Formats: sequence, C-alpha cells, structure tokens
Amino acid sequence: MVYEAQLSFLQQLLKDMHISSCILGNPDTRIPPEIDLGLRADLFDLDNYASFLQNSMGQAQDNTLYRFYDEYDCNYIFMRLPDTQDCYFFIGPYLLSIPSKESISQKISTIVLSSEQAEIGRAHF
Repeated sequence: MVYEAQLSFLQQLLKDMHISSCILGNPDTRIPPEIDLGLRADLFDLDNYASFLQNSMGQAQDNTLYRFYDEYDCNYIFMRLPDTQDCYFFIGPYLLSIPSKESISQKISTIVLSSEQAEIGRAHF
C-alpha cells in the first residue's frame, strides 16, 4: 500500500486518543472481536449483527466514509481501503459523551440483559 505510513500514523494517533482501530478483511459469519472489543461475543448470539456488518461492508463504495452507531450508543467509522477489494479500516467503538451510571442502567433494562450479562456489560464501561 502506498499509503501505509499515513495509515500507520493515523492508527497510532487514534491509539494515543484511546480509540480502537483495526484493518479487517470481509467478515464471514462472525463478528471479529476487533470490531467491538469483544462486547457482543460476551453477550449475544451474533448471527444477525454479523450479517448486518457483512452486508454493510459488501456494499461499501470507494472514497466514502461510513458512520454507524449501535444499540449501545457506540459509534463506528469504516471505509474500504483504496486499491483493495476486501480490506476495510474500522475506527471504534467510541462514545460521543461519557455515559452516566443512570444511562448505563437504563440501557441495560431496555436491552433486557440477564444479571450476568449486565455485569459483563458494566465491566466494558
């Protein structure tokens, strides 16, 4: 990749800001743990989410940034890397604001988690 130095610089900058990033190929039927720091793997059956991610990545156009957020209020940005067919750069998850304990509890009750799953979710925050 002719832009390898710039991409490496961007990844280091994001890391210094405590924002995850990763380079991924097109996912198969599972969510790579790099995408969400393993949150969904700890909590749920991932088939539906993997299908959504696979469809979104498969429809990605060149020279376009995609932003999405999930039911946990986590934000993500991804793009197809130039001069590749199935290689994508992901940024996230990141939050737009620091959640309060009350908002985390409300989100947990909205999503209907078991007490064990709720503790796993709280541990990620």
